[in-house]
Amino acid sequence: MRTIVLHLARTSRNEIEAQLSSLRATASIPDTLYVEFCDAQTEEMVSLAVDVSGRVNGKSEIISFVQYFLSRYPGTVTDDYTDHEWSLGEITNDVKIQGHPFFDYQGWYEELKGRSN
Repeated sequence: MRTIVLHLARTSRNEIEAQLSSLRATASIPDTLYVEFCDAQTEEMVSLAVDVSGRVNGKSEIISFVQYFLSRYPGTVTDDYTDHEWSLGEITNDVKIQGHPFFDYQGWYEELKGRSN
């Protein structure tokens, strides 16, 4: 399983729960994404952990999910591969950090595999 953590500002848990319910009602959240609220919540900051099933590539699903929320709320997102907090602009413009774009599990796998040979 691969995970991203989405940090959304100027919102509340109730507001994000309503957004998630709406998305689920229209089947806009694929069944390969597992969304949970993180414990570290503040009055105006909500964090979501989103796991991606290993059954699928998941990159397009994650990018769509992240773009949906970061286009509505200020915030950042982290992935399993760097400590970088990605902005919507960086993801949209395919910016590379440490030579990789956001959620580049295949690229990291190939790079690390090459180092071990």
